[in-house]
Amino acid sequence: MKAIDRVDLIDGNLGELSAFHVTFGFYVHGVPIDTAVLPTGWEGRAIEVRNQNTRNYTGWCLEAHDLATSKLAAFRDKDRDFVRTLLVEKLIDPSKLRRGLDQLAKSSQSKARVACRNQSVAQWYAERHREAGFVSGYKADCVVKNQAITMSN
Repeated sequence: MKAIDRVDLIDGNLGELSAFHVTFGFYVHGVPIDTAVLPTGWEGRAIEVRNQNTRNYTGWCLEAHDLATSKLAAFRDKDRDFVRTLLVEKLIDPSKLRRGLDQLAKSSQSKARVACRNQSVAQWYAERHREAGFVSGYKADCVVKNQAITMSN
């Protein structure tokens, strides 16, 4: 079975509005791995989930900071809300998230640079960081349309 077929299988069986979603109150969204912008080394931090509840099948979940970094690279409203909640509820360490964002901002991947746009991730992160009660600045170097800019707070 090809990876794209597995994505469709996951969406069909575990996706939004599926029987799984209705039963358990959450859903799984299958995406091809090349869709996500992830920090270097994420594979080594992925968390294995395997137990009786999975019928001893293995599922791999992104480590929370890698997931949050990827969500901010996408920078959609729902992703920013998700990461804001992780910060406010103290489910992630802001300094680890900051390291992931720094890594993406310095990345040569053009996809990662999409995260640095009109309302920069750095500015957003700094505002959420303060809302969550943390008191440190954040600075990120970004490239937008081949122009280097620095956002700081």
